[in-house]
Amino acid sequence: MSNSSAESRRSYRASPKKSKQVHFLLFFFIFFSFFDTSAQSSFSFRPHIAILNLEGRGGISADEAATLTDRLRGHLVNTGAFVVVDRDKTEAALQEIGFQQSGCVSTLCAVQVGKMLTVQKMVTGSIGKIGKTYTVDVSVIDVESSRIERSLLKNYQGEVDGLLETLKAIAGELARAAKPQPPAVNSKPSYKLAIYSAPKGAEVFVNNKVIGKTPLSRNVPAGSSFKIRVKYPGYRDWEKNLTMTRDEDLNVEMVAKAKSSSRTWLWVAGGVGAAAIGATAYILTSADDGGGNKTASLPPFQWPPAGK
Repeated sequence: MSNSSAESRRSYRASPKKSKQVHFLLFFFIFFSFFDTSAQSSFSFRPHIAILNLEGRGGISADEAATLTDRLRGHLVNTGAFVVVDRDKTEAALQEIGFQQSGCVSTLCAVQVGKMLTVQKMVTGSIGKIGKTYTVDVSVIDVESSRIERSLLKNYQGEVDGLLETLKAIAGELARAAKPQPPAVNSKPSYKLAIYSAPKGAEVFVNNKVIGKTPLSRNVPAGSSFKIRVKYPGYRDWEKNLTMTRDEDLNVEMVAKAKSSSRTWLWVAGGVGAAAIGATAYILTSADDGGGNKTASLPPFQWPPAGK
């Protein structure tokens, strides 16, 4: 009985340790599963490509061309921009369709190999020599459309091993071209605001800030709301609240301010009164004019009189 109890106690004491181990293993599994999923997701967005041996011309041997092709393949892998099919799989696909690496030089052959390898792009080209100049021509073929998407043409003078750096530069250019372009930012549309006035040369204010004189035009973001005020000396200010939902042409007819008057009217009860102050005088009556006619006023006369 005591032995059974002791074993039970030992089992109980051991269980927390086992629980920690289980938790650690579970965390380890979840973490690396997530990491692997993220890696696969990133992996899937890179274009899959295969490279055919560059064709040797003008004294470049097949072995030299194959060596330079391997170097180009390695540079493309190191850019991280592509998923590159290894050479053995490419050669197996060529053998299946009855070609050797050196014999598959046409676009049609490259597309056939690309479809067998289920890649998006095929890289082909040649390395030649004319006089003292090496020429490197590399093309990228889209397998689905059979279209040459990009061609890089490089010249090099020097020893043949200097071509290694040329191939590195080509790999870099191909990688930069293959990187997905950021989506175009949908810039907010704008509308044209044009303001004209009569007379022209009036100051234009937007939200009490001078933006110029008429005539003027501006591109204004769609949906913008603001207050326009047009101001010209001797004329009343013109104002308008506006929201840009389309192109706007504003033709402002300025209204002249009323000239000030210094006329004074004088009413005299029971008789006739006259007052003339400033430029004009009026004679006013509140009774008969003697002839039985009621007169409220007489035509104005100039003041001061002529000659004075």
